[in-house]
Amino acid sequence: MDLFSPASRDDAISLILTHRPQPDTPGQRLLFEQPSLGRVFDNGQRAPERVWAVRGSDPGAHGLVAGRLLGDLALVDMIALPADDDAAALLAHAATSWARSAEEAVVSFESAAVTDTLDDPAVTRVVETFGAVGWQVRVTRRHYQLGAEVAAPHSAAVPLSMNLEQARPGDEQRLTDLLTRVLPGSLDVSDRELVAQHGLAAAAAQQVDDLLEDDPVECIRIATIAGADVGLISWRLMPRGRGYVLTVGVAVEHRGRGLAGELVAAATRDLVAAGAHTLIADTDDENVGMIRGFARAGWQPTEARIDLTLV
Repeated sequence: MDLFSPASRDDAISLILTHRPQPDTPGQRLLFEQPSLGRVFDNGQRAPERVWAVRGSDPGAHGLVAGRLLGDLALVDMIALPADDDAAALLAHAATSWARSAEEAVVSFESAAVTDTLDDPAVTRVVETFGAVGWQVRVTRRHYQLGAEVAAPHSAAVPLSMNLEQARPGDEQRLTDLLTRVLPGSLDVSDRELVAQHGLAAAAAQQVDDLLEDDPVECIRIATIAGADVGLISWRLMPRGRGYVLTVGVAVEHRGRGLAGELVAAATRDLVAAGAHTLIADTDDENVGMIRGFARAGWQPTEARIDLTLV
């Protein structure tokens, strides 16, 4: 059995195109297909040395795992484990050795099982294979990837009790102050970890930095009622008609009033009007308020997403 990395970008792409993800979902399949595959090699996130494959005389020993580098984050997100357990273990070990050199590391993949996700045999195999080399489940999420025509009628019927203001350069302090009221009591795992690690004020400032680093400030809308900031939402239309709802937050004193659903509905209406044909988002399984908010706006989960973290 031979563990290897391809010699070049073109070799890496050709190799990946011969594999299918495990678990196999529409979202995971996109990672293994052109043209998105070529783009992430061209922008430097993927590289041949971040692709690991095995081959041997036994057809069951053929498989592949690949990662991408997103700043300080090592993300292992392309998984096609072979049937042979020893070959699968070799791949997990190679990816883990690379990931341990990064400041932050995550294994992330999808499953078609929206409920009882961790009982899905395909998920169990990935979790156990990577668990043997030091990973554990960090969070499971609902993943949404649906046609705009599914959510549009529901979102159009949701009345808005708030005004939405587009954020502008110079609004950093306003956003930070708002997030100090959004983060307390959040059911989002990343929010809780950020506050536990840095404290509320620093966590809010860090989240603003992350929001502005990932997307233009104009993607963020601040929700106001009677002139007071009560929440925020970020959405973005990407090329080829994919619309993403990126961040949703409601100040703690305004929760329980259905504002999350209003925010998602507003984002949906804007994205559809701008030409989105596919709507995409994620929310933690534990975040029942956000799951209700997405449902009110006509979004139903299509897959589950599982994140593993190194211990």
